Amino acid sequence: MSERSTYKQEVESFERILRGLRERMLQTANGYLHNAEEVEDVVQEALMRSWIARKRLGSIDELPAFAMRTVKNLCIDRLRRQSNRRQTSTDHLDFYDETPTADAKLMLQDQQAWMMKCIKQSPPSLRGVLQMKGIDGLSYQE
Repeated sequence: MSERSTYKQEVESFERILRGLRERMLQTANGYLHNAEEVEDVVQEALMRSWIARKRLGSIDELPAFAMRTVKNLCIDRLRRQSNRRQTSTDHLDFYDETPTADAKLMLQDQQAWMMKCIKQSPPSLRGVLQMKGIDGLSYQE
């Protein structure tokens, strides 16, 4: 078999597998990011990384798991960057005034609502840990 036809088969297999998975990738990313443009960016990047990694994977059957894990990791990275930017942009406010503004209160309420939604959607075993650590403020040992 020629190198060109092998490559063509590889492309067709990749497209067939990930075409069916794309909707699930979009839903997963949307569950994290809630922003259509960012969701699309993450899925496109995950597809690109999956294509690049296809030769390192043991078999084509590992591609869906790799793609979904990549989507999740990219979303978490974006959320961390957003959180760091928010923290950096509000650090100077603490120096001047410790009274939260109305905007800061609304942002905190939005963050809390989003966190509660994430907790409710998580598996029961993880939900308890998130509740105790994130909401009740307990240490990992407790």
